[in-house]
Amino acid sequence: VQDDEFEDVCEVTVRMLDNLIDHQSYFDLSAKNFATKYRSLGIGTLNFAALLASKKVKYDDLEAPKIAADFAEKLSFYCIKASIKLAKERGKFEFFDKTKWADGELPIDRYCNKVDDFIDAPKLPWEELRADLIKYGIRHSTLTAYMPVESSSAISGSTSALEPIRDYIV
Repeated sequence: VQDDEFEDVCEVTVRMLDNLIDHQSYFDLSAKNFATKYRSLGIGTLNFAALLASKKVKYDDLEAPKIAADFAEKLSFYCIKASIKLAKERGKFEFFDKTKWADGELPIDRYCNKVDDFIDAPKLPWEELRADLIKYGIRHSTLTAYMPVESSSAISGSTSALEPIRDYIV
């Protein structure tokens, strides 16, 4: 995804997964209740190695952590923005008032700022996002998850999450 497409891709992904929560079949009532009351998503990344390669950056280059931080900030920010937009349209998740989201807490409030020594500080308008979060709520209790996504990467023909390229074991 190019920078100018990032926001649209996040919005489509959040909207698509939100629709899936309402339309999928659940194996039992407790699974359905959890999914529909918390509306947890797990949006992550595939093929980070290709992103670095496209920028001619190696994993051990000083620029690599900055690219990773920039990518993670955009993914988090634009997924939250999309979820707030859906909350305006469809309502916030049922247990919103029992979470830190209701206090206006955002991921930038709890990241380890020691990394600021070797990455660029957050660049996106987080305070504007916080104001919208407080005003409208959010549709999903969880949005992002950086799992290794081994099976998804194998199916899609990409590298796994933030992992470097590895060869298959035969």
